[in-house]
Amino acid sequence: MNRNALLSHLLRGTLVAGALATSLTTGVAFAQRGQGQGQGQGNDHRAAAAAGHGKPAHPGAASLAHRHGAKGTIASIDASKKSFVLSTKHGDLTVTTDEKTVYHAPKDEAVTFAMLAKDLRVMVQGERPSETALLAQRVNLLPAKDADDNKTDKDDKREAAGRTVTTGAVSGSTTGGSTFTLTPTGGAAVTYQITADTEITTKGTATFKDGATARVISKKDGTANVALKIRVPATA
Repeated sequence: MNRNALLSHLLRGTLVAGALATSLTTGVAFAQRGQGQGQGQGNDHRAAAAAGHGKPAHPGAASLAHRHGAKGTIASIDASKKSFVLSTKHGDLTVTTDEKTVYHAPKDEAVTFAMLAKDLRVMVQGERPSETALLAQRVNLLPAKDADDNKTDKDDKREAAGRTVTTGAVSGSTTGGSTFTLTPTGGAAVTYQITADTEITTKGTATFKDGATARVISKKDGTANVALKIRVPATA
């Protein structure tokens, strides 16, 4: 075989090998794409089948999405339908009940739907068929707010708002005395009255005496400053 024939033979071999390698690569890639598409379509078909049978693709997601609770005051009751309107801070909610609804009250008192009444405070839990309705699984009666307690709380807050806190140096104090003077740093001296209700607390070896630093909580009684609490911190 001469030189030219040898070179031609080698060139043809190289071209055939290259074509074969290209064909194999293309075939493998096509097979992999087909397998991936098949798996994806299989997953889609399974999800669609589950939805067709009324089952969520992700079990538990639907039940959680429709399980709700609410707290508020009963605005009205429909005894014939065994339902009531619950006023909450987010708006009114129609609460329905059935034979499976369970009722609870403070101190484990026995409760039925017939015992529900307007203005009672309750907390309900159950399924939410719509944004404005709830089928109650549990109805918990909450303790009523005592009007007298509310008035007392308001009076206490109002009284606290009129109190003054001052820290300064004590002077003019005497054992069993009924008045003393407190001079805050950079401020004017203020005279306080001590009564039988005044609470005096000292820390460590500190004593309530002239020259001591004290923190006084007081209130106005007419024109007088009445000391409610006197705190004397520990000395260095």
